[in-house]
Amino acid sequence: MDRLRVDYSRIVRLDVSRLKRQLPSKGPPRSALGTIERPLITTAIGAAARVSSTGKLLKEVVDIAEAGRGILVSFTGRSGPMLAAPPSTSVITVGVGASSSAFMVVGVSFGYGLYGSNSPELGAYTSAGGGIWTNAGISGGFQLTYVFGPPSAFGGLSWSVGVSCDMPGIGAGISGALLFGASGPPYQFLGYCVGVGAGISVLPADISFQVSNTDLVPLVR
Repeated sequence: MDRLRVDYSRIVRLDVSRLKRQLPSKGPPRSALGTIERPLITTAIGAAARVSSTGKLLKEVVDIAEAGRGILVSFTGRSGPMLAAPPSTSVITVGVGASSSAFMVVGVSFGYGLYGSNSPELGAYTSAGGGIWTNAGISGGFQLTYVFGPPSAFGGLSWSVGVSCDMPGIGAGISGALLFGASGPPYQFLGYCVGVGAGISVLPADISFQVSNTDLVPLVR
């Protein structure tokens, strides 16, 4: 991955000019594990990438962290009083993992997985949150998250607006959400996540608003 272009002009009105300003690093304090974990994890992911598509996505996260090179990210959009531009145009953090949720109008969600950043940093994450759904049910599946900024933007408190829908006749569903920083206004646009999963719900589609906190455990920097 060397280039990424994001057009949010149809979604939100962001102040692109603020991308020229260096923003302070935010997020929870993180303590790295020992050096033993890195070769074990990278070797296991490399082996999994040879036999499964999920392993290939995990390998992409590892490659981003190990390369440590800049990725050109371009944004198009205009300014607005409620939302601010992402933290970075050259540093991204990608998370790959599992997520689950249980809800009856009000609900909770949990997730865990690996993240990689070209800052560079590779590590594990866990997340927990709650919010409001226009549905009732339970779900679980696989989730891919892109944050336009360093791991400090990936971790910590954030909120999201998401949609999900079932695919008739398949027994699975797809979901997507936009991620924003918790402090504001203006609220900083962080990135997005997409997922594939299965579950049981009253309605075939829903909209959700969630607030979550993500904890990071760096394995290598």
